[in-house]
Amino acid sequence: MGGRVFFSRRRKFNGTVVRLFAAFEFSVDNVGGTQTLNALDLAWKKGFSEYEAAYYIAILMLSGLIEAGELERAQAACERLMLVSANWLSKGLISEPFVSGQQPMVDEIMRSIPHQSPKTPL
Repeated sequence: MGGRVFFSRRRKFNGTVVRLFAAFEFSVDNVGGTQTLNALDLAWKKGFSEYEAAYYIAILMLSGLIEAGELERAQAACERLMLVSANWLSKGLISEPFVSGQQPMVDEIMRSIPHQSPKTPL
């Protein structure tokens, strides 16, 4: 019985996070199913809320765009990341300590995009 409850919570978590990708204009199709599941596993193990997981995975997807050389898409995604994080912070959906903890990774990614300087959403 306990296993069913766990898998039910996990399935709900995964579904909610995937739906939240729309805020960043990402979908599972952008990354691929296997990579998305790996990222969801990591976010689950770290104990992230659904919103934290979506934010974290969006950062990973952004990094993937840069690695793929899709710099224009990465620039647009970076701008959306800042807008969404500011919105979610203002609504209390993610916390300032969480965003601050992710900021070094975001700054590093943003530095790799030409003509983009790091901006914090805080």
